[in-house]
Amino acid sequence: MVRCPRCQCNNPDQACACGRCSHALLGPPVQLAAPLPEPMTEPVSVPVMLAADAERPLSTRPALARPFEDDEDAIPPAASPRWVAARDPNATHVPTVSTLQVSVADGTPFARLVPPDHPMNDSVAQAGNATVPATDPADQAPTAPPPPAARPKLVVLRGMKINAEYPIYEGRNTLGRFADKPVDIDLVSQESAEQIWCSRQHAAVLFDKGNVLIEDLNSLNGTWVNGVRIHAGQTKPLRPGDVVQVGTVQMKLVMG
Repeated sequence: MVRCPRCQCNNPDQACACGRCSHALLGPPVQLAAPLPEPMTEPVSVPVMLAADAERPLSTRPALARPFEDDEDAIPPAASPRWVAARDPNATHVPTVSTLQVSVADGTPFARLVPPDHPMNDSVAQAGNATVPATDPADQAPTAPPPPAARPKLVVLRGMKINAEYPIYEGRNTLGRFADKPVDIDLVSQESAEQIWCSRQHAAVLFDKGNVLIEDLNSLNGTWVNGVRIHAGQTKPLRPGDVVQVGTVQMKLVMG
């Protein structure tokens, strides 16, 4: 244990400062790690000039001189092709390039220079008759989408809520009183509580592929179309403007 000279508090042997008053304590000397070995240096190889190389004279050519400029056996670079203007076709001199005329939509010809060995020279006759279309089909205005199909609905002509609309959806639509059985078109609010002639499931309207039909579901007071009662279990086609009566409620079929 090491005793602090200031507060006389005992501290561990390895403590560098007092744990109570933070006074610096002289601990035992710290053993340092062994020094690192000196780095090894490799001998540097120096190139030795041979006697034959020493007798050879150095080149006096500038560093930026073009290669092969003094060599007679050097291969000259390939000459780039030259394009010259088209000459008169009636002239006796044959030009170095051929002229190809293509007619455009407005009838104005223009000349295009083609090298003599170009593959297009073999089809000059076919290309001479080529025409450019005046308009591109992709530039034409797109056609308008078809209008949506009309959806039928029943509009109340007589009842507690005149002009109320009941849309008819694709498939089977049941008419009746929702208070007793689930239906698609609820007519409870269209009849008074003192006079209820509509059955729980009175009739069904079928909408399939644009055709509208109505069927009586064996109701007590029957289903009427334009004043004519339809038989239970039989379907009758409906047309726009037909008047359907279910109980005391009269409705007209409207498209759209």
